Amino acid sequence: MAFLNGSMNICGTTTDPEDNIASNVFTYNNWETQSAAENISNWQVKASLLPEGTNLFRIKAYDTADDVSVIVSRYFIVDTRAPAIALPQNFTTNMRFENKTNFNIRFSDANLARYLYRCGTEEYTTVTNSDSLALAFDKSGIYTLDIIARDYAGNESKVGLCFEFDISLVDLAGLSEPAKQWARKIKDPALANSVSTIKNRNNGIEVIEYMVKMTKENKGTASTILTKRDDDILIVCKHENGILGERPKKITVYDRTGRIIRQIDPGAITGTIIVWDKKDTRGEKVRDGIYFLIVEYNKTRNSMPVVIMNKIE
Repeated sequence: MAFLNGSMNICGTTTDPEDNIASNVFTYNNWETQSAAENISNWQVKASLLPEGTNLFRIKAYDTADDVSVIVSRYFIVDTRAPAIALPQNFTTNMRFENKTNFNIRFSDANLARYLYRCGTEEYTTVTNSDSLALAFDKSGIYTLDIIARDYAGNESKVGLCFEFDISLVDLAGLSEPAKQWARKIKDPALANSVSTIKNRNNGIEVIEYMVKMTKENKGTASTILTKRDDDILIVCKHENGILGERPKKITVYDRTGRIIRQIDPGAITGTIIVWDKKDTRGEKVRDGIYFLIVEYNKTRNSMPVVIMNKIE
């Protein structure tokens, strides 16, 4: 059984020893209707003259004496519609994503033969025996996606898409735009995990927003105010839209009596964040209580209280 699209022809040859061929007549509905094929010896029938779907095509030849030939029969499937490529709802090209994204593209055609796809300029990947394409993006960048769907009749559909992924290691849901800009600059997985842990707790978004508000545009320094078991203290330094402004020259931790608990190396900064692991100069975890972080710059200094409550999960 052969597939035909709307631009194809059914072709054949009729011969007669006396060269007296008069016409070639065909039908697709058991002779309820019949039509003459184009030309005589080398005849052809446009596939578009047949109905969509499966057809039993029959043709016979007449000579000038009105003698008729043997009927030749063959099944053809006429398919004039190209496959449909269905994108997820509200999905368009030039979309921008801030989180890891998975999406599924579906192909609709009873006679789908294969689809091909590629990202960027890489070679096309061909897929058969499937009517869906699952894609996952987990890295930032601009991606182009080309998709081609073909059916057995040779009909073809094409879709070209372009996406921008600015994927943050920190969960951005619920954050303001300034906080998102700051969080996107965090490229260290451990730091991103610490920020996400704080954010996802009760009032965590308010804590993140406070630290960003106090430190953006070089206004000052802020830190985690309240920490629980296994939390680190995150010291956020002066920045503008997540880019470090001025590097601190000295960071000192005091207890409530004014005793020095720890000197933190400012050179250990990652992006805009310095981490205090809640250990003292001997490498031991400090007790629960109130501590003060003094962060000194060339011309300014900031003091921040920190409450440590290790007994709380």
